[in-house]
Amino acid sequence: MLEESRTIPAGSFIDDTGAAITTLPAVTANSYTNVYINGVIQPTSVYTLSTTALNIDDEVTVGAPVIVEFVTHTATSTSTPTSTLGVTTIITT
Repeated sequence: MLEESRTIPAGSFIDDTGAAITTLPAVTANSYTNVYINGVIQPTSVYTLSTTALNIDDEVTVGAPVIVEFVTHTATSTSTPTSTLGVTTIITT
């Protein structure tokens, strides 16, 4: 059985530990999502995602597994100033 459009509420998903969730993470400038239906990655043109639901604007087989993967990048930088710079200059004529 196929459905033309499907809304899956956030509460229908579980996290990596198997615990139920109530909201989906928000997508930020340092993150992105991938959606897989029955193991096949979906183009971003067929779904919209909010913190409350995943809306799929394509045919979906009822009972097919749906996975939402959230990827967040975090960049850190550490600098340690040093004051032990020594310069030796020899001038010969």
